[in-house]
Amino acid sequence: MCIRCPAGFKCPTPFAVAEPCPAGLYCPKGTADPATNKCGVGTYGPFEGLRYLSECSACKEGYICATEGIAALTTAEKCPAGKYCPKGSSSAISCPTGAICPAGSPYPQLCPVGTYNDLPDKSAPAECLMCLQHKACPSRGMTSVLAQNCADGFTCAVGGPAKVVSATPTAAQEGGLCPVGKFCSRVLGGGPTDCPVGTYNPNEGAGACIFCPPGQLCETTGMQVPLECPLGYYCPGQSAVVVNAKIPCPAGTYGAIKNAGVVTECTPCTVGNWCAGVAAVPAPCTAGYFCPIGQASATPGSSEYIMGDPLNIGG
Repeated sequence: MCIRCPAGFKCPTPFAVAEPCPAGLYCPKGTADPATNKCGVGTYGPFEGLRYLSECSACKEGYICATEGIAALTTAEKCPAGKYCPKGSSSAISCPTGAICPAGSPYPQLCPVGTYNDLPDKSAPAECLMCLQHKACPSRGMTSVLAQNCADGFTCAVGGPAKVVSATPTAAQEGGLCPVGKFCSRVLGGGPTDCPVGTYNPNEGAGACIFCPPGQLCETTGMQVPLECPLGYYCPGQSAVVVNAKIPCPAGTYGAIKNAGVVTECTPCTVGNWCAGVAAVPAPCTAGYFCPIGQASATPGSSEYIMGDPLNIGG
């Protein structure tokens, strides 16, 4: 009496001794030729004598089982650099941004704190780039340094995996408070920027500079304290619509006081004197001329301002 070939074996010819089912294949009961009974993609058959498809093993993590009937995993099946292959993979998955995937990776390795990676398919540790100066990379797996500017009022040092880089650093090696005379704005990129003309900053940790007040002068960049508005001038306060500048008192007036903030603080020239403007004190009128209040010339043109009696009014 003939007996059906047992499961896990193949019986290629009648009356032949049953042979173990080859690795990479499976042999249900009664199998003569298991060539079509291959372990499927995403699996492999590392042992002889498999009976059913379900006994094929899931492809090992870090490898790809892209074809049917794989019996052993070799370097040919190893997951390539820049990709990752979890258990049971039939194809490699692209390494995401914020991570690296060396050859044989079962999953992405997140870039460490202080670094970032904004491109996919990277594999080497050096491809996790150090956080740029004035940027913050405070967590693992950062994908874009541009999304993490240093916080308002702070400056961030160049990053690296050896230290945490915070958006509000306190350790000296990581950065610190924005220096005086400058501002550090997250919107503008986080780096220290000189206070512009018309502003100043006397404090550390500023996210914006202070408008120069009326009567004071901020005529250069990076000022820590305003200057006094000098004699002979007035200095309007800086605002969104007014420019802080040193403006001469107009002709017919003089600037007798420091820190004048509006033109009305320029004093009208006194009787008997003239003021050409940009004057701290009035000057005497030229001999033979009369200078009324607010006179801008030493020799007034009208005859009525000439001393004597040119109109012969007296007789």
